[in-house]
Amino acid sequence: MRWGIFLFIFISLLSLGNFAYAFPEINNLYVQSQEIWLGETETIFLNCTDDNGSAISGVYADISTSTALFPGNSFLSDANSTYCLAISTAESSNFNKAGTFDVITYCENELGESTNSSISFIVSNLSIEISDMASPIYIGDIAEVSLFVKKDGNTITSNDVSFSMFINNEARSFASQPYYDFEKGWVLRFEINALVSAPSILSISADYSGAKVSIDKAVDIISPLDFSITDIDEDWVSSGDTITATLKATYRGTPITILEDYISVRLDSTKVDIFDISSSSTSNAYDLAFELPSLSAGRHKLKIDFDDNSHTVQDSENIIYVISASGVIFSDTGNHKVDLIFDSGSLRKEVRTDISGKYSISFPPDDYNIQVKDDFAVLDIFDADIDAFEDPIKYQSLYTTHVGGISGEGVFYYALASELDYLSANIKIKYDSAKINDISSIEVYACNSWNTGNRKCNSEWTIIPSVIDSLRKTATISDAVIGAAYIVGSKDSLSLGAALEKVSYNINEDIRITGLSQDSAKDIVPDAILNASIEATAITASSVSDSKGLFSFNIQNPGVEGNYTLLVELSKDPYISSQKQIIFEVVKSKDVSVVSSDTVRLNLGESSEVQFLVINTGEADLSNISISLKNIEDSYYQMIYPETIDILKKSEEIPVIVYFIIPENATVGITSASFEISGIGFSKGHGFVMNILPLRNESIDTVSVSSDTSETLSSFDIFPSIGMPTGQSLQIIAQSGAIYLAVFAFISISTALLFRKRRLTTLYDQELRKINKQLIFDIRNNMLQTIKTKQSMVSRKEKKPVKTKKRKKVLKN
Repeated sequence: MRWGIFLFIFISLLSLGNFAYAFPEINNLYVQSQEIWLGETETIFLNCTDDNGSAISGVYADISTSTALFPGNSFLSDANSTYCLAISTAESSNFNKAGTFDVITYCENELGESTNSSISFIVSNLSIEISDMASPIYIGDIAEVSLFVKKDGNTITSNDVSFSMFINNEARSFASQPYYDFEKGWVLRFEINALVSAPSILSISADYSGAKVSIDKAVDIISPLDFSITDIDEDWVSSGDTITATLKATYRGTPITILEDYISVRLDSTKVDIFDISSSSTSNAYDLAFELPSLSAGRHKLKIDFDDNSHTVQDSENIIYVISASGVIFSDTGNHKVDLIFDSGSLRKEVRTDISGKYSISFPPDDYNIQVKDDFAVLDIFDADIDAFEDPIKYQSLYTTHVGGISGEGVFYYALASELDYLSANIKIKYDSAKINDISSIEVYACNSWNTGNRKCNSEWTIIPSVIDSLRKTATISDAVIGAAYIVGSKDSLSLGAALEKVSYNINEDIRITGLSQDSAKDIVPDAILNASIEATAITASSVSDSKGLFSFNIQNPGVEGNYTLLVELSKDPYISSQKQIIFEVVKSKDVSVVSSDTVRLNLGESSEVQFLVINTGEADLSNISISLKNIEDSYYQMIYPETIDILKKSEEIPVIVYFIIPENATVGITSASFEISGIGFSKGHGFVMNILPLRNESIDTVSVSSDTSETLSSFDIFPSIGMPTGQSLQIIAQSGAIYLAVFAFISISTALLFRKRRLTTLYDQELRKINKQLIFDIRNNMLQTIKTKQSMVSRKEKKPVKTKKRKKVLKN
């Protein structure tokens, strides 16, 4: 029982709690207008609140018609928690429909709890359609148009509708009050009292219950008398041409006969004589033939008047006197066809030349874009004002021509007559990449002084701005200069072949540079500039290659010993220049001169001293000099002094003494011999003649000597010739025996006195004096030793005869 009471109380409290809980609530739901016209905007308003204090998270609406549903349309809110939703029925809107719109609005709080409410509104459509209208409308008539005005497809017949009318936006008044006819609808009447421009647009508007609807219709408003030029057989004409105009005349649609007396013709203000008028093949029309007067090229007005005494009317048409354009496009002999295109925007005329470049075409004067094109290049001339065209364009197409210094093929030249006025010009040139060495550096080169006769640039080829299309193999020059020649390519490289005659030069010796100027294909490049310089000096020189590309010129010697780098540069526009470095050295010259007799003459068995004077004629000191004879048997001579020279200073001279000994068994004759001298960095040969003569007939006294003495003599077989006996000569004589002691003494004293008196001026004389002094002492000792030996031999042995040996002694001064 107690538990039952508790359960009842709990359920009661829970029920009370549910009764106090509040959901979101929609208040003041309404539409701005219950009914609107199609194209207008409807607005829905409402208030959404939550008494429990929960925030409103969203207000939206689902909108539906009889054929469509548009869910989730959100409302906008203001500070007073008023929400609104604007619904447009304009043409661009999804709601551009007539009919009833049902709207369910929703209000939702932050807990996801919501409430809804419904409302509806009507969209009506006002329409207008023309049911009947006469056409054409003749000037002076009262015209009538009938139409229906409908709301949602239902015809409006009440006088609540009002109308307004316009023809070509010009307001027109009604001839009478509009009225409703149950068969035609609303009938509107209006008067046309003047000719209006054709075609004419009739605009009618209907206003009903705040809505307005309009309709437009094209109408023909014409004169009751219709006279027109229906055709002209030639639109483009020239002075003296005969043309035919086709005429037609009607009154309210009924044809009128046209007689020559009814017609007069003028071209601008010039009267034109009629040749003939006759019925045309066209129904109810007449052909009028007449000759055109002489007028300037351009547009002219053809005026034809009709006057049958009852009606007067005029019609006109434009005819164009054309330009006769002709010429020869090529500036020299042509060899292919070229297309010329004239385009004014409204007119395009084309002509192709024959193979020699001749063309002829007619077109009206106007502003034209002109295009000249062939398989190699295209010239576009923009906005050319043409009122005459007498051979004003010249073109030279040298599509296989090469230009020195540019790797490419094809020269293209354009020229325009000064009377051709134009805005700008572009040139597009095709190129063959196989003819270009460096396709990564393709440029367009221009010559502003091109000679079409000798096909040569009289100035320099210069690089100009261009757009290179490597895919299509074209180069485009914008705002091109007309009167210039163009070629597409890359700069060719010069090839410099330069050399020196040798790698080592003496001080003050001329340095000569020679070589050949060529391009990358090894073709000769004449008139190329050579600039040479020696690095680390201020020495320069220059020259120009000749017509065969050859050059040869000198550059100053630095004049100081050392290694040098010669830099030679070859240049010529527009080639890429070429350089070459050549290493050479400058040294002091090493040279000697040898002065001696041209011929050495000796008889068999004779000997003689011969002097060869060696002079240092070079610019440097010489060292480690060796001396030898060539083409003479080694046994025929001995070097007396010196056999070698350690150093020979610049301009110094040293005599070299050679002692010649000709054996009796030598071959008689003349031999070409050479005195050879060499050292570090030089060698020299001095030629002379060795003439060996037969034995002389006369002889000198024989000297009997012992075998020992004979051996002694053979060991001293040297007789230098300096104009007096030497110590060695005296020693030999002394060794012959004591009987010659007196002679030796005399000669020794004489020799000593001679040396005393003689001025020793050379190193050789000084050295010789030392040698002879030593030899005199050696002779004295040898003689004493010889005497003692002979005395000892006589005391022990019998004296035996000794065979004597004859020896010729020839002392030559």
